[in-house]
Amino acid sequence: MQITVDLPDDIQERENPGREALEALVVAAYRAELISQYQGARLLGMDNRFDFWDFMSANELDFYTEEQLANDVAVVRKMREERLAAK
Repeated sequence: MQITVDLPDDIQERENPGREALEALVVAAYRAELISQYQGARLLGMDNRFDFWDFMSANELDFYTEEQLANDVAVVRKMREERLAAK
């Protein structure tokens, strides 16, 4: 799908207003949890997640939240406990 946006003259004079608008859209959609990292990377034409992580860092976006880390730590602890209990 293609979306067309009419930009005011003062915005059209910027170096790359289309790219800036696309990046702003991706940032807003990702912050609102409307798109995934994969979808954001695809929208921006990026080939890998590392490029998107760089983009997110530059835009002060979390690509791995504290909540996700806490969940991962809890899963690893549970797996460790289960493995030790099975011995």
